[in-house]
Amino acid sequence: MEATVPYEESGWYDGQIWIKPPEVLLQDRLIGTYEIYPGLLRLQFTLISLFFLFFVGVTLMRNT
Repeated sequence: MEATVPYEESGWYDGQIWIKPPEVLLQDRLIGTYEIYPGLLRLQFTLISLFFLFFVGVTLMRNT
């Protein structure tokens, strides 16, 4: 999603920065917005739900 990409060539060179052309930047941002972020949100929701269910299960097991 960034407009620049830091990289270092193999060798002793200092790090350089590649500035993405507008077409590549637009493509990267579209992919990130419509494919990557929804997947990350779904994964986050799933992990939080599993943690909550585990916590509730442990709590119920201790009370019995």
